[in-house]
Parts: sequence; structure tokens; C-alpha cells
Amino acid sequence: MLATTIILCMAEITLSSTGKTSWRMHLQGASALIEKLHHNGNHPSNSTTVIFLARKYQALQAIALACGKSPLDRSFLLVGTGDDQAKIDDLAGYSRDLLPVFQGISALDKTLESYESQFVCEEAPGSLHFSCNSLLEHKSHLIFDRVRVLMAKRTLPSSVSYGSLAQCTRKDLFLLDEAYHRMAILQIYLRGSLSVPYHTVEDSRQRILACLYSMTYYASPCPGVAALPPLFVAGCLCSDI
Repeated sequence: MLATTIILCMAEITLSSTGKTSWRMHLQGASALIEKLHHNGNHPSNSTTVIFLARKYQALQAIALACGKSPLDRSFLLVGTGDDQAKIDDLAGYSRDLLPVFQGISALDKTLESYESQFVCEEAPGSLHFSCNSLLEHKSHLIFDRVRVLMAKRTLPSSVSYGSLAQCTRKDLFLLDEAYHRMAILQIYLRGSLSVPYHTVEDSRQRILACLYSMTYYASPCPGVAALPPLFVAGCLCSDI
């Protein structure tokens, strides 16, 4: 059932119907099925097949969170813990510890809706974000700080952890992972309230294009199949010349 729901979701994404969002309904269904597995004590780690399906679900969920205008109704589910989260998922194309970041970005829309005119920052005077004027701005900067920390921790996938992947594939995954981190920064800027110099945003946009340009694309499964979300977000900030 889970496999069928995820396949339906992927099929709907590839349809050309403008404005069609039924793929998100299938994604909600997959979320409900995974929640049921947890509730019944059948954790995804107990089955290699379910692990694969859960990873694909997470990749689709990240697209919905990062590129959709409305947050998902169901709770955000993670598969894997500890050091596993810092690894680049070779199925999704980015580090798994970016998933909570995308969840936070999606939640910025709700923060904007619950705007409080009398916001008071609870951080100590002189702290990094004490000058934030709204809850939206404060949360935006906290997520931005998290992305920068994650970027500083990035390391090139090693042959030990990714022994079955060719060196060129590992390099492409590393480039794609950076593009997703940069995409997160652009999404915070577009959907939140980020008080940073504009060159910080422009540098991220340029780096996305540079990373995707440096990758190798094949007419077969490769990291390039996951390049569309960061390319789309970078394109949202492009202007006609």
C-alpha cells in the first residue's frame, strides 16, 4: 500500500496539468501509512523495503515543504537518527538533517499569518538576534543560522560510507547537497523575513547555478534527477535582462 501511494504521488508530479496538487494528497496518504507503521510498532528500520520507501517519501516531503506554498497537514516524519542524519541521502540528493530545516521554512507561512505587532525578543541584549522586530524575522534568522552551521559541517562523501558509488557520483552528490543548502537560504529569504545583505542571497543563487552546472547528467539514474527543486527556487530570483 505504501509503495502504491508513493508511486501515485510521483506519477502525479510528472503530469503537466497546471496547478494540479493531487500529488500532495497522495503524500498525505503515505504519511498516514508511515504513522500507522510507527503506531503498530513496525518501525521503518525493521524492513529494508520500508526503509527505501520511507527515504523516497522523505525526499518527496522535502519538495512539498520547500517548494509548496501551503504546509503539509500531517506531522513531519523522520527516518534515521544520530550520525545517519548528517549523511547525504543518495536517493534524495541532500543531507537528511536538512529535513527539519525545510519543515521550519514551511512553518514560516503560519508565523506570518499569526503576526504579532507587539513582538518582544526574549534574547539577552547584545545577542545576535536581539534587534529582530517580529517573530517571523526571529524565526527566519534562527533557521538561517542552522543552515549555516550545517553547511560548515559538510564533507565530501567518502568511499567508506558510499563504497558502491563511483567517485564522480559522490562528487555530484556533494554539489547537489550544497545546492539544496543554498536553496534553503533562498526559501528563508522568499518566505520569511531575513535581514542580511542582498549579496548573501545573490551568492546563494549563483552557487546553486554553479553547482548544478558542474554536475554530470546522464540518461539514466544519477544525482541530476534531483536537481529541479533548487533550480526552480534559484529561478524565482532571476530577472529578465
